[in-house]
Amino acid sequence: MKKHSLIKLAGLFMAAALAFTGCDSGGSDGVVLGGGGGTSTTGGGSTTTTTTTTGGTTGFGITGGSLTGAFGGTGGSSGTGSSGGSTGNPGGNTGNTGGTAGNGFLGSVGILDLETGLNNPTDFSAIVVNGTARFVVIDGFRQGANQGRLLISNGTDFVQVGANQGTDPNVGPDLDSPFAMVALGNTLFISVGFGQTNDGKIVRVDNFQQNGNAINATFTDITANFTPPINPAYMTIVSNVNADGNGPKDFIYFTQYSSNTGGANLVRRVSTDGTLSQIVVNNLNFPAGIDHDGVRLVVADAAGGAGSNGQVIKVPLTNVVTTPLNGSSGTDVTIVQPAQGEAPIVRPLEVVYDGNNGFFYTEGGAIQAQTGPAALGPGQGRVRFITRTGSTATIVNDGLTNAAGIDAIDSNDDGTSAVLFSEAIVSTGRVLRRLVNTNNIDNTVTPTGTDTGINNPLFVGIADEDDPLLFAVINYIGGQANGIFRSYSGN
Repeated sequence: MKKHSLIKLAGLFMAAALAFTGCDSGGSDGVVLGGGGGTSTTGGGSTTTTTTTTGGTTGFGITGGSLTGAFGGTGGSSGTGSSGGSTGNPGGNTGNTGGTAGNGFLGSVGILDLETGLNNPTDFSAIVVNGTARFVVIDGFRQGANQGRLLISNGTDFVQVGANQGTDPNVGPDLDSPFAMVALGNTLFISVGFGQTNDGKIVRVDNFQQNGNAINATFTDITANFTPPINPAYMTIVSNVNADGNGPKDFIYFTQYSSNTGGANLVRRVSTDGTLSQIVVNNLNFPAGIDHDGVRLVVADAAGGAGSNGQVIKVPLTNVVTTPLNGSSGTDVTIVQPAQGEAPIVRPLEVVYDGNNGFFYTEGGAIQAQTGPAALGPGQGRVRFITRTGSTATIVNDGLTNAAGIDAIDSNDDGTSAVLFSEAIVSTGRVLRRLVNTNNIDNTVTPTGTDTGINNPLFVGIADEDDPLLFAVINYIGGQANGIFRSYSGN
């Protein structure tokens, strides 16, 4: 998100691998989690206490190979809630399925902090600048006007991307409360203005140029000619849509996750060149996560819908929008139901298409510091799966606490998806992973611990289905200089 194109790309692997081979100032093996099993404790995960590596940007650079497509995307998710540990299945770590220590997606991982000292970081991605792959990350969520930044690795450190000449005068490198980011080739799109009154935007960032340690880009508000978005949040890219009879365009589909009423809660799309904007789905309550498989769009409506619980809907990716689809009862809208005998769908938050089998989504989380649906608290969150053409959601894991971010990938096209997700528990969040046989889901399998005891993990990403190469953003509401962009690599 993703929500993002599949990221099993040789260039990215070569690039990311350098980050785990001693390029960081603190060393890349501060902690090893997963792969070997652990002791199940209520709300605590593994009983092992570890210390993570920090300050890992000195000497850090991504070099070699090439990168195409998107990484990170709306891949991500958000959500926090009340304090407290989770109960049930995710109590401990296990490495008995799909790999042993240092081998396979569930193998042990070393932790490396690619960047620390961030201010409410949310999303991340990767692009190529001057033939070199670079990580990018945004911060400044809910920090106020002009407090957000797009940071990029320049070969030695992370620096704020500056503005080229020709940048849109309505938007610049000092962003207002950026939330999510998706990539199309080497062009980034950022949802900006969450929580900022009358300041919503979808910002295109392209034309990256490096001069010494400085990297500049061109910033453009592609929604400037239309009604400004209200609290724009999650996004996904749909390419080659013939929306108005004037030839195909690439579109950013995005949700307006808003507490306002009177038509503010929508799915909209805006063309990447900023020439066309249309409402796709209306009559929603708190639309949050969004993704597609090229045929159908799946949206998490975090509250409203079926009573106050929320709903997950599927709608067709129509080429021409003459009348917006009614998200509550339209004839073209499928409202997803829980599998027979399973609990009702409550507070769906983030959605991801795994590239082959269907959609995974989280329940129980919410975007903190936003009026609207609240997180459910300890033990009430879930991860569920919906087949591409199906209309029921099957529980993958239950008993989570404020399940939030999620990514999933089946690049091997074998029916088994690698799934990475976060619990955004205040002060004691976790990042967990599973291999899921989508043809025969076993909801009793305990997820493998990837990280624990962390504050408010948000967006997560998978770079490799076969070996653990994973990413997460930590502490998206932690205030000044408390956020981390972290990676996890097999040993």
